[in-house]
Amino acid sequence: MPYKDPEVARARRRVYYEAHREEDNASSRAWAESHRAEKCAYNRAWGAAHREERLVYNRAYREAHQTEGQAANRAWRKSHREELLAYYARYREKVLAAVGAYQKAHLQEHAEKSRRRRALERSATVGPIDLGAIKVRDRMRCCICGKRVNEKLKHPHPDSLSFDHSHPLGLGGPHTQENQRVVHLCCNVKRGIGRLPVQMVLC
Repeated sequence: MPYKDPEVARARRRVYYEAHREEDNASSRAWAESHRAEKCAYNRAWGAAHREERLVYNRAYREAHQTEGQAANRAWRKSHREELLAYYARYREKVLAAVGAYQKAHLQEHAEKSRRRRALERSATVGPIDLGAIKVRDRMRCCICGKRVNEKLKHPHPDSLSFDHSHPLGLGGPHTQENQRVVHLCCNVKRGIGRLPVQMVLC
């Protein structure tokens, strides 16, 4: 009988699907919208259970369609150029704000990185630095004026905490823990190189 012929059955199904394509698509979209949470949960569970298979399949697909994928990416970027530029601008502002907040919260650590970079640029000897140990060793007293340094004061307050090299980097001094001292920011700025003696007050 005709309905038992697989070829005839497939042909009839193809004709039906072509005639009802829009209805089927609309029905599928409506089902997907009403079952979005279930579908997402199922996809996550399936992806977690078949992670290696999915990675192998995705890698093979990208390699087999590399040229097509690159062309599609270029076309998409070209047609969405303004959106991409706006996104990059927002992302840059977000990153700069995060970096600024981090540097403000970790001011001394950031300053130490800058001192280490300057020392490396001058080919000076660079050793491990423990800022906490330096504070304890110097008892939080400025090694230039001898007065106590208030750690609660924040940069750029003139009496805020700063660290200076006993033997300045500009005069060949090393960037080591033994060569760094606790000082006031104003004392550090006034001292400079050559404006005050190299030897500071012993803490």
